[in-house]
Amino acid sequence: MIRSSARKLILAIIAFALFIVFIWQIIHSVSSADPMNEKEAVEQVEGQYNGEVTEVQLDGDKYKFTLTSELGTHLIYLNRQTAEVIHLEQVASIKDKEDLTDEEIKDIVLKEQDGKVTSITSEGKKDDKKFKVVLEDDLTRYKYSVSAHGEILEIEEEERHHKKPHQTRVSAEHAVEITRAEISGKVDDVEYEEGEEGEPPHFIVEIERGDGMEAEIQIHAISGDVLSISWED
Repeated sequence: MIRSSARKLILAIIAFALFIVFIWQIIHSVSSADPMNEKEAVEQVEGQYNGEVTEVQLDGDKYKFTLTSELGTHLIYLNRQTAEVIHLEQVASIKDKEDLTDEEIKDIVLKEQDGKVTSITSEGKKDDKKFKVVLEDDLTRYKYSVSAHGEILEIEEEERHHKKPHQTRVSAEHAVEITRAEISGKVDDVEYEEGEEGEPPHFIVEIERGDGMEAEIQIHAISGDVLSISWED
């Protein structure tokens, strides 16, 4: 009976000793692992937080990182031994986006309407800033108001009034020939007139006959037809 109890005691002592040795080996293996070097630590932080490390400082058993990303600027502390992030702090929010360039503004407007951008102006400051854009096509002038963030706020449309180009088939010399075919005499003056609303473009030719009578002939500038003949008293 005594021998059985002694044997159990010895086995218990051996088991406890083995447990202590096992725990010691675990602690020793962890504590004796090589700490992360700076390159490994940077790669881990940049990959984990999708940003760029701009500054690294070694502070005892931890690294201190300054990391910049789309979310802003952060301070990150990483344990060299365990590779765990032990502190994360945002020190600056994302910077305001710089002003849109003229090309960016053009692209925004041209996605809405084909045409030619004729002017871009700005008013206001920072978030209240607006861009005024004028775009024209063959028939319409569009006035866009675009926010600092590229949002189209307002569109105004106005019809363009085109001045029709002169379509003259008759030259001044030809107008003189037509006049002389109607009236024989000396041509004193030839003027081209575009014509008022409803009137065609025409030439006014002043001619004096040999007897001193003067006439003014109106000739259609495109067809060459004689529109009128008026005599001076």
